[in-house]
Amino acid sequence: MRCPKDGSTLVKRGMSLFCKHCSYKIVDPSKRVYPELHIAKNFPVQYAWDDFTLTNVTVSSDVASISAGQTEGILISPALVNLTKQTELKPDVNKVIVDSITASVNNGKIKLHTSNDGGTTWLRIKDNHQEWRLNYGNESAGGGRQQSAYDDLRIKITLTRSSVSDTSPTISLLNILHNKIPDDKNLIYRDNLDNLITGS
Repeated sequence: MRCPKDGSTLVKRGMSLFCKHCSYKIVDPSKRVYPELHIAKNFPVQYAWDDFTLTNVTVSSDVASISAGQTEGILISPALVNLTKQTELKPDVNKVIVDSITASVNNGKIKLHTSNDGGTTWLRIKDNHQEWRLNYGNESAGGGRQQSAYDDLRIKITLTRSSVSDTSPTISLLNILHNKIPDDKNLIYRDNLDNLITGS
């Protein structure tokens, strides 16, 4: 890999790659920072944009954008886990990370949210390599909302623009990783960003 600032080859040290000529530093993409997040969901590879609940969104050649004449478009995924599980055997999900995204903000904004209760409670997440923890078991402390289950993972993508004449933001690819509790598989580490396992 090369430094985006001066093009020099990055040097590996521990879990990091850094530039010897400037302050640029990143976590080595081949290293898993959060090994429990090993289940991948890929949009629109595994789930087409048309599988989502679309509000004011147009899909063309696997690229989603705000429909003409609208300033906001929303995509809400179907349930992403436990589709074939019996009610009493459903694993929970309480951690998510955005693995990669291909999108263009253009003259607008793109916001990502996730829910582990089927869309009743949404948490804003970002594409910043951070693990996002969802409600799980103790969210009522301090008067927070209680949930009855944590087994219905969904993703919400909100596209906005200030005016209908502005160029719409677009999204063509989103990859997330999540955990499951209990985890009945041995943790599988990936050699690079292309070698992901998939599961439900």
